[in-house]
Amino acid sequence: MAFAHASLAADLLGPAVDKFIGEQAPAPMRKMAAAGLAPLPPRDLLVALYQLWVDGGEFSERAAKTVEGLPPPVLDGALADRTLPPGVIDLLGRKLARNDKVLEQVVRHPNVDDETLVGIARVCPEGICDVMAANETRWLAKPTIVASLYQNRHCRMSVIHRMIELAERQGVDLGLP
Repeated sequence: MAFAHASLAADLLGPAVDKFIGEQAPAPMRKMAAAGLAPLPPRDLLVALYQLWVDGGEFSERAAKTVEGLPPPVLDGALADRTLPPGVIDLLGRKLARNDKVLEQVVRHPNVDDETLVGIARVCPEGICDVMAANETRWLAKPTIVASLYQNRHCRMSVIHRMIELAERQGVDLGLP
């Protein structure tokens, strides 16, 4: 099951974001936000891009492409915000799956959704597999993370074996063959 993307509530958007992408915002403002040109702090810019993407309107595709091209300081600033919504974090994990630095921040973020981790675990590089395996509390609570890492060709089998052994000691059924 993948992360279910949905529009964010108005209170999560905030007045600055609403000014650029809200129902009352003119098309040129929405276009400016979709291009990443809105004068917003990193978190708000990512929230605006997510909202435009998830709404599926005329600026959806442009917003998704903008996320892929954001500079590291904007991404770092947004991911440093502990209140970043899970949907935005999932979008970053999807669009920047080849960026190890961003992926590490995504999997370590306190608001990351379990389904986001399951999706990333299927395809992430070896270093991110190690980071995910180190978060024992998280994958013991959501064993499908281990199943996804097990299917990932980049994940070392020694890491998987360690996870399986700990799960057995903790009485957690991983559902692996």
